Amino acid sequence: MKIFLASLLVFSCSFAIADTMPALIKVGSFSEKNIDPNIMNINLQIWAKASTAAQAQEMANKQVKRIKELTEKFKVKKEDVQTEYYSVTPEYAYEQKTGISRIQGYSAMHSLTVTFKNLDEAGKFIDQSAKGDKNDKEKSGVTIGNIGWDSDKKGEAEAACINSAVKQARGRADDLAKAAGVKIKGVYSITNQQVFTNYEAAPIAGAARAQSKMSLMASDVESSTELSPGKIKIRADVNIEYLIQN
Repeated sequence: MKIFLASLLVFSCSFAIADTMPALIKVGSFSEKNIDPNIMNINLQIWAKASTAAQAQEMANKQVKRIKELTEKFKVKKEDVQTEYYSVTPEYAYEQKTGISRIQGYSAMHSLTVTFKNLDEAGKFIDQSAKGDKNDKEKSGVTIGNIGWDSDKKGEAEAACINSAVKQARGRADDLAKAAGVKIKGVYSITNQQVFTNYEAAPIAGAARAQSKMSLMASDVESSTELSPGKIKIRADVNIEYLIQN
């Protein structure tokens, strides 16, 4: 008798849970959009080598001053020039006879990221950033590091992608509801996966590419470096559950 009552209780609870579960249509959708970049982030690796740490710092600071003067020339705002890292480290030479590594000099490194908003002048800025004193090219210089693209219209594009994805999801839900002979009452839940933004890398053409790979001071270049911005791809994914009724 106890076993029968327990089974009846469990069976009754199961029916109660089933009655409270909502009837749903679940759909997923996504939307993509390509936009043109209007901002370039240029990483500059400023380096210097000397026999003492103080000399290396002084030489690197001289290059930093030149770069900052250049940013003023191209009307780059101060807040758009950011130091990523700075270091001064000893350089060692290994002596085979003694088996001892001794300090032979010091190197200073100052990494700057410049947010450049005048894309028409970007090639000239890159070329002039990498130029310097040819007689001093073995002791200090500027290497062109990574170049990335961005847009101040990205927020608008992300919102447009989300809006489009939601509309597409509702359209699919309406089609399913019609085929199933039911009606949609409203939204039960909605989730939005993180908006995905894909930045296409910029190839560095001409002299600046060679300078970046070889860490040379820029040579005499008549034409400015050519850059291909490509597109910024933005994608939004949504999953929506709709309440339905017969």
